[in-house]
Amino acid sequence: KAARRTYPFISTIVFYDDNFIALPFEYLKEFALRYAQEIRLPFVVFGLHPNFITEDKIALLAEAGMNRGRMGIQSGSKKILDFYNRATTKEKIIASAEILARAARKYRMIPPAYDIISDNPLETGDDIRESLAFIYGLKRPFTLTIFSLRAFAKTALWEYFENHPENDIRFN
Repeated sequence: KAARRTYPFISTIVFYDDNFIALPFEYLKEFALRYAQEIRLPFVVFGLHPNFITEDKIALLAEAGMNRGRMGIQSGSKKILDFYNRATTKEKIIASAEILARAARKYRMIPPAYDIISDNPLETGDDIRESLAFIYGLKRPFTLTIFSLRAFAKTALWEYFENHPENDIRFN
């Protein structure tokens, strides 16, 4: 509300929060009710995690004003998902993408966006082909947001590359 008072021209709110969708349904329900009553602007959630997307959560948010979601897929290769410690299955990613695609049609939302990570030196040609085939099989329309793999200091990924200098991407 303070942002709207200060910047009355705001037309959309963006939530960059990987855990937003992980909130319990009752919390999301309270948010949706208050947001629809008090803010009344379209909003976007960037960082939807496939493990927490459900039909009822997405419907609740769409009815409150969510007009787009962006879900992190990261890779279509099980090997690479395991490397990222991405505790989800490809089947769950597909199911969540289908929920987002249905919601986009039903609520006239902007088609969903999916995050993919590229430039992983551990990916083989087979991993890349597996990812491309996986992405190709997702319900359309959608947008891909492609990020180049980068490791940040004091993270497990940083330590991995520190211990495997033959694959080090930290300074390239």
